[in-house]
Amino acid sequence: MFIYNSAMISALGLDETEIIKNLYSDQSKLQLSSDYLLNHQSTYLGLVGQKYKSENILEKKFNSVNNKLALTALIKLKKSLKDLTQYIPKNRIAVIVGTSTSGFSDAENAFKRLNKHNNLGNDFHYKQQEIGGLSEFVKNYLDLSGPSYTISTACSSSARTLISAQHLMQCGLADAVIVGGCDTICKLTTQGFDSLQSVSQSICKPFETTRDGINIGEAAAFMILTKKRFSKSSLKILGIGQSSDAYHMSAPDPSGLGAERSMLDAITKANIRCEDVGYINAHGTGTKLNDSMESMAIFNLFKDNTPVTSTKNQTGHTLGASGILELSICWLILKKSLEIPVQQNFDLIDPNIQPINVNTQYRVLKNKIILSNSFAFGGNNVSIIIGEG
Repeated sequence: MFIYNSAMISALGLDETEIIKNLYSDQSKLQLSSDYLLNHQSTYLGLVGQKYKSENILEKKFNSVNNKLALTALIKLKKSLKDLTQYIPKNRIAVIVGTSTSGFSDAENAFKRLNKHNNLGNDFHYKQQEIGGLSEFVKNYLDLSGPSYTISTACSSSARTLISAQHLMQCGLADAVIVGGCDTICKLTTQGFDSLQSVSQSICKPFETTRDGINIGEAAAFMILTKKRFSKSSLKILGIGQSSDAYHMSAPDPSGLGAERSMLDAITKANIRCEDVGYINAHGTGTKLNDSMESMAIFNLFKDNTPVTSTKNQTGHTLGASGILELSICWLILKKSLEIPVQQNFDLIDPNIQPINVNTQYRVLKNKIILSNSFAFGGNNVSIIIGEG
């Protein structure tokens, strides 16, 4: 599969220029907010801002905050899609997207009104919170007629869309697939992770000795994938690996075996060696358990030879959107021949985890191959390798 184009929006920026500027800045764009945790506790969040909420979606069932954020990213892909439909008919273009909460924030606000005013409000429609609503909206907005559905496997949701896209193409059901993900901030996730004692008291510090948890973020990112290469400059999905820990409902297997299998599966399918990978974009949430097991998995395969960073202290953990967002960042690094990002907010690697090569200095990406990890609740693991191919 080849990446025809990509578009993303997150706390890191609203367009490629802003994203690149902030990716290589020393200042995190996470914001302190007291609007989402109980008792107005403050927490750092990866907020996009208010601008996208003014987008107008005419159909009430689609008029959710989540779809409005998705729309701001989709608009950026409309011209590319129009060009592509000169070669691929609309019924051969599928839509597969991922989300964790869909329009749940709209339901939260509606029930808040119900408690206060005894009505849900004129703007609320029950379909706004449907998990499958995102794919229906994307298909409708882009006027496509191929297969479409939504995947919801928590933090690996949008990464898994590429696996499904590959299957559709291999089965002859699609020649191109719009893949992506979108999640917006809501109290279900912020308070849920806080109840698990997983939310950081500061800006998160992946792999750092004083790390204490995650920051929640919001984002939308989409890619147009094609079976055929339409441009010499198109980057290729070299290999996709997946595994299941089968260990615990929420906690990862501390041995990192599932994560290791996922990466090894991707490397095998890409037909490359571990030393061919020039950079690893880690799942790197900043929790004690995730970073410990992921460092173990990375070290078992790569030792300390391959530069590793996590971008979650710049975007927040964007949950169902995180896989495709971080893959899009990797795509941008390769597309623009950018340097390997440094691990922000990092002083000293935790001596209790494996000594992986956490990158703290900007350096040239010598091998133009990047691996990106997405690990979800229940040990639902996906690793994706992209390169020039």
